[in-house]
Amino acid sequence: MKNQLVVIGNFGSGQGNCGQTIKTNVVYSLLKKERADDTIAFDTSNLKSISKIFYLLFVVFRYDKFVILPAQKALPILACLFYIFNKKADYIVIGGWLPEYLMISRRFIKKAISSNFRIFVETRDMTSKLIKIGIKSYVLPNFKTFVKFKLESVLEEKEKNSTKVNYVYVGRVIKEKGLIDSINALYNVASNFKDKQFNFDIYGPLDNCFESEFKNAIKKFKSENLIVTYKGFVSPSEIQETLVSYNFFLFPTYYEGEGFPGCLIDAMASGVPIIASDWKYNKEIVKSNENGYLYKSKSVSDLTNVLSHSFLLSPKDYKDLVSKCLIDAVTYHEDNVKLTMEKYNFFVS
Repeated sequence: MKNQLVVIGNFGSGQGNCGQTIKTNVVYSLLKKERADDTIAFDTSNLKSISKIFYLLFVVFRYDKFVILPAQKALPILACLFYIFNKKADYIVIGGWLPEYLMISRRFIKKAISSNFRIFVETRDMTSKLIKIGIKSYVLPNFKTFVKFKLESVLEEKEKNSTKVNYVYVGRVIKEKGLIDSINALYNVASNFKDKQFNFDIYGPLDNCFESEFKNAIKKFKSENLIVTYKGFVSPSEIQETLVSYNFFLFPTYYEGEGFPGCLIDAMASGVPIIASDWKYNKEIVKSNENGYLYKSKSVSDLTNVLSHSFLLSPKDYKDLVSKCLIDAVTYHEDNVKLTMEKYNFFVS
C-alpha cells in the first residue's frame, strides 16, 4: 500500500539501547498502535551497506507518508533523497544538536529541511534558535509510557532506605555526562558530613574509552561514608521500580548534543527530584525548588553546595519536590503528547 506510513530511524537492531533508539521505538510503537497495520519501519542502523542505501532509495521513491528520526549521520542522506524525489516528511528531532548543526554553513541541507520537512523539536528554546536561522519548527516534547505512581506509595518506598542518602544516575556512561564531577562533589559532601551515609548508583552502558578513567575516579573518591557503584544496564520495563527508592537523580551533563533526555521523564515519573547542570535545555524541564535543583554547569563547588542543601531539606519540602515530579511527569506521558500529535495529524491515514 503506497499510503502506508514509513517510520525511518535508528531502531538499534543488534546495537543495544540508547536515547536515540529508545525514542525511535517509542514513537514507532505509538504510531503503529494508532494506525494499526498501516505503519512500517525502516532501520537506519548500519546504513553504510550499499544494498541498504538502495533499499532506502526505493522506499522514499515508493511511499508518500513518512515520519523520520535521523541522527547527524543519516540526516544528510535523507535530506538529499527527499529533496530529489520532492517528498514530504514529519521530522521528529531527537536531542538538541540540530540548531547548532545548521548554524554551520550547510546551505543545501537547510534548504532541503525547510522545503521538505515539517520539523518537531523537544523544547521551546530549540524552536527559537531555529527561527533565528530561518527555519520554522514545532514543539513535541520527549515522552514515554509509564505507571502513574501515587505520592504516598513513592514516599513509603523511600522510607525503606532512609538510613542512607541515595543518589542515582541512568544514561550513557561517558565523560561528557559529568559523572566524575558528581562523584567528586559527593566526596566533598561526605567529607563534610561524616555522620551521614551516602550512596550513588550509576546505571547505563559504559563507554570503553571512558571505562578506565571512570573506575579510577570511583577508587580515588572512595570514603567510609560514600559508596559509588556501577550497576550496569537497567531495562526500560524495570526503570520505575528501580528508581523509586532513590532520593535524588543526578544529571551533571555537559554533553553537546543534549536535548530533552528521556531519563528525566523516568526520574520524575518515579518521584525522584532531579539535580541537574544548567546546561542546554535542562532549565525547561528541571525547575529549581519545584521538581529539583539546577547548578552551574561544570562547577564541582556549586554542585557540592546543592548536594549539601538537598539532603538537609525538611520532610515537607522534600515531599513537595516529590509531588511536583509526579505531577510534571504526566505532561510527558504518551497519553498527553498523543493529543499534540493528533493536532498535527500524525495519525491520519
